[in-house]
Amino acid sequence: MDPSTSAPPDGGTVEEAPAGPPQEDRKARIARYVALFAMPFLMVTMMYATYVGTMHAPAPRDLPVAVVGAGPAAEQLVAGLDAAPGDTVDARLVATEDEAVGLLKDREMAGALLPPAEAGGTATIYTANAAGASQASTVQQVLAPLAVENEWRTAVEDVAPLADGDMSGTAVLFAGMGMMLAGYVPLSLMTMSLPYLLRLRRFLPLALVWSAVTSTVIWTILGPVVGAVDGHYLQFLGIGVLATGAVALTQLLFTKLVGPLAVLFGMLLWVVLGMPSSGLSLSIHTMPGFFQFLHGVLPLPAAGEALRSLLYFEGRGLGSHLLTLAVWAIAALALCLLKERRSGHAIPAAPAADGPEEPLPALAGGPVRAPRTRYVAAVLFPLSILVAVVGLMGASMHKPEVRDMPVAVVGATEEQARQAVAGLEPSLGAMFDLRPADSVREATAQLTDQEVAGAYVLPTAPGGGAELLTASAAGPSQQTILRSVFQQIAEKQDMALETRDVRPLTGDDTMGSNSLYGPALPKLRRSDK
Repeated sequence: MDPSTSAPPDGGTVEEAPAGPPQEDRKARIARYVALFAMPFLMVTMMYATYVGTMHAPAPRDLPVAVVGAGPAAEQLVAGLDAAPGDTVDARLVATEDEAVGLLKDREMAGALLPPAEAGGTATIYTANAAGASQASTVQQVLAPLAVENEWRTAVEDVAPLADGDMSGTAVLFAGMGMMLAGYVPLSLMTMSLPYLLRLRRFLPLALVWSAVTSTVIWTILGPVVGAVDGHYLQFLGIGVLATGAVALTQLLFTKLVGPLAVLFGMLLWVVLGMPSSGLSLSIHTMPGFFQFLHGVLPLPAAGEALRSLLYFEGRGLGSHLLTLAVWAIAALALCLLKERRSGHAIPAAPAADGPEEPLPALAGGPVRAPRTRYVAAVLFPLSILVAVVGLMGASMHKPEVRDMPVAVVGATEEQARQAVAGLEPSLGAMFDLRPADSVREATAQLTDQEVAGAYVLPTAPGGGAELLTASAAGPSQQTILRSVFQQIAEKQDMALETRDVRPLTGDDTMGSNSLYGPALPKLRRSDK
C-alpha cells in the first residue's frame, strides 16, 4: 500500500500534498542549456561574418551607367567603360539627356555621363542621391577619371535630391528596419509566452492591427517628430502594413516548422541577409552577385525601395516592390494554413495551447509569469526596440552636422599658427575645435593618438601649398568632411592643398567595418608605427 494514501490511525481524512512543478527530462534540460548559449552565439556570428564579408571593401560591380550621345565617339566611351577591369561598369548608350534622366528616376541606371560638345568642354555627370548617397558617390568615382583622361571639366547634377529633412537618406533605412523588427520580434515572445495566439484565426487580426499601429509609430517618429518624412501617411501606412504583415506571416510559418529556433531563421533573412542586400546603406552594385539577386526577392529591399519610390520618385516603380511583399504574405499565409490543417499544432513538438494559462517552458528557465505580464511584455518589448532603433538612430543621423571636431593648425611658427586659428574660427568655430600646434611632428602625434581628427599645415614659404593630414583608420567619414572643408579654404586662399593619410585603412577594409562590427580597437599610439 502506498503510505501517502493510507488512512491515519485515528480514522480522519488525508490531506493531499500540493503537487510540485513537473519534472523536466534530463535530455530536455541539456538541450535547453545548449540552446541558451548557442543561439546568441549563432546570431552574433551570422551578423558579423555577413556584414564584414560584404561591407569591408565595397567595389562597384556591373554598375549600370548611361552615356548620352551617338556616333563612334560615344560608342568608344561605352566600350571603354565596359572594358574596365573587374566588370566595374555596365554601360549603355542612350540618345538624349531626357532619356538618361528618366532611366535614373526609374532606377534602371545608377548614373549617366553627358560628354561635352567640344574638346576641353565640361562633361555632366548625372546622379540620383535619393537612390542612395553611396551609389551617387560611386558613380562620381567611376566617371570622374574618364573626364580627367579626356581633359574635360566636370559638373555634377543631382536629378533626384534628398529632402532637406533627410540629408543623409536614412529615413527609408530606419523605416524599413523598423518594419522588419515589428514583423519578427513579437513572434519570439509569443512562441514561448502566448503560444495559443499563434493559431491563424487569432493571429491574423492581431497582425493586422499590430502592423497598422507600428507603421503609424514609424511614420510619426520620422515625420512629425524628426522631420525626415513629409506627408504621405496613408501610402506609408499601406506599405508598412504589407511589409510588416509579410514578415510576420513568414515568421509565423518558421515558428510552425521549427518552433523557437525560428528566431534564427528570421534574423538570417530579415537582418543578416536583408541589410546588405537592401541597398539602403551601401549601393547594391558594390555587393557580391548573390546579394544583388536577394535585392529583388527579400522583404527589406522591397520595403525600402517602395518607400524610396513613394518619398522621392513620385511612385515610379512602386508596383513591383509591393508585388514582392504581397507574394511573401500570400505564400506564407497559404503554407501556414496547410501546416495547421495537417498537424493541428500551433508549434511543433509542443502541447496544444488553448489559453494564456498554457505557456511553453522559458528557454532560460524560471517561474512562469502571470498572463497579464506576458501580454504587456509581448507588446512593450518589441515596441521599445522599434522606438529605440527608429527614434534614436533616425533622429541622430537624418541631418548630420559637424560639431567641435578637433583639428590641429600648424604654422611655420607658433604665432603664425595662433593667428591662423583666430582667422579661421569665425567661419569654422562651430564645426571645428581648432588648436594651434608647434610642429608637424606634434600634430602627427596628436592625430595618431586620436586627440585630433586632422591637421591643417600652413605653407612654410610664400606661394607654397598647404597640407592636410588625416587618418582614415580613425573614420573615413570624418576624413571626407575634412577634405571637403579644407579644400574650400585652400581654394579661397589661392593655395594648392595636398592630403596625406598618416594612418590609412588596410586594402581589405576600405570602409573601416572591422572596427564597426568587431570589438573596439585601441587608440593608434605612436609606438604602433
